[in-house]
Amino acid sequence: MYGLPIGHRWEHVPGVTLIGDAAHLAPPDGEGANWALFDAGQLGNAIAGQPEDIDAAIRAYEAALFPRNIDTATAAAAYYPDFKPY
Repeated sequence: MYGLPIGHRWEHVPGVTLIGDAAHLAPPDGEGANWALFDAGQLGNAIAGQPEDIDAAIRAYEAALFPRNIDTATAAAAYYPDFKPY
């Protein structure tokens, strides 16, 4: 099983971001739907807080997302000995 490297970030693309499994690529552990719902809520809150500047809202969402991804990938690496974050 493979995943994104711990600490992976993508270059910001105006008007585009990732949520759920696409943003938290890790071994299948049943958390994908939870992350998708959580991320969607976080992105929705960011947009509601800055409706006049969607790109700024996406940047704020991503700024909070990336540290969570470190925690997710680190936990996956600990729980799944065969998981290789590359």
